[in-house]
Amino acid sequence: MSKSVRRGLAAELHQVTVSLLGDRELVSFFESLGADFAGCDGVRVWESVDRDLRIEAVFGSRGYVGLTWTLRPWRQADDAWTASTTVVLEAGAQMLQFATDLGAVVRSGRGS
Repeated sequence: MSKSVRRGLAAELHQVTVSLLGDRELVSFFESLGADFAGCDGVRVWESVDRDLRIEAVFGSRGYVGLTWTLRPWRQADDAWTASTTVVLEAGAQMLQFATDLGAVVRSGRGS
């Protein structure tokens, strides 16, 4: 179960699905963000197979990346609720460390 809470907002989404292939692609997504620490234009997106988790990455000024994480119940209509939060990481070393840590979780099977 994933849960997001902020100032009275609570969102729960049970059984967020990330396939084995999707897990590897997710780690690669963060590795590529870390490798491109000089920045890039536009938005990069990773989305789970069932579209219940979406991550949008936008390179900002001064070597930082804004990551917007969005939960959406895929079993509902396209206009169903969504809950999003944005975190900012340093595009180089901090992003690469995050990718390394995420890869360790995926390999250990603790991601479920």
